[in-house]
Amino acid sequence: MPNQPLGEVKLDTLDSSHNLSDGVELLRRGRNLIFHIARARTPMPKSTQEYIERVEFYVSSGRLPLLPAPLPG
Repeated sequence: MPNQPLGEVKLDTLDSSHNLSDGVELLRRGRNLIFHIARARTPMPKSTQEYIERVEFYVSSGRLPLLPAPLPG
């Protein structure tokens, strides 16, 4: 599904091998990203692009990519 706009992903392309807890986590991270963009009142193209890449990976593989551990703070 590379190069396919996210809005055009059909639900029937998702099979039962998708990890639902990863999907929920992905939605939570997207919500947090939108919150931070709105709060900062500035575009965050790098973070947005990274999120889109994670969504595309989830759609194609059914799981989240490994992410680096968050820094304390």
